Amino acid sequence: VFFKTKRQCHRVKILLDLMKLAGVELHGDLTQTQRIDAVETFDKTRCFMLATDLAARGLDFKDVQYVINFELPEEESKYVHRVGRTARAGSLGTCISLLDEEEMKFFKRMAKKFGEKIDNRKIDFVKVKALKNNIEKLKARVKSKLNAEHAELQMAKAELEAQKAQNMIDYADEIFNKPKREWIVSNKERKQIAKDSKRAKIN
Repeated sequence: VFFKTKRQCHRVKILLDLMKLAGVELHGDLTQTQRIDAVETFDKTRCFMLATDLAARGLDFKDVQYVINFELPEEESKYVHRVGRTARAGSLGTCISLLDEEEMKFFKRMAKKFGEKIDNRKIDFVKVKALKNNIEKLKARVKSKLNAEHAELQMAKAELEAQKAQNMIDYADEIFNKPKREWIVSNKERKQIAKDSKRAKIN
């Protein structure tokens, strides 16, 4: 499932967790280790992958039946790369894009350009009302989780700064008594630098 922003991607991941639905996230705010873990989990288990366009290129997963554009990308090339995550090596796959009326106009032009077959379906909001109500009830918990994560991040930054300050105190003598670095040049190089400097002033 593709999103435009890391924030929206992560927010939906929290929702999935609260709804007990298996999923991983893949975006630029993750460490390299977290990204590798997400890719391996998605490759080996049946779950959702929530991703930004970081996952649109360079990853080859077998048997991905559906790619969902939660939000349409702004560039045609990104759409092509996203769609390419399914139907690999001649197998079948489906791309679902959630669109409003304005996006639909752009999407139809793009699909026509690429010769894509489109099945247009309207969302039955009566059927999804119960799900919408469930999500509304979880809003406070999502916000609480995001606030807790933000607080943890700020705490980690503060601890890092405190450690830097402590190091400055602990190793002050070593830091301030280091000999100054000098740029050593030969007489020939010094003369050449002086010549170049004069030339630059004249020009």
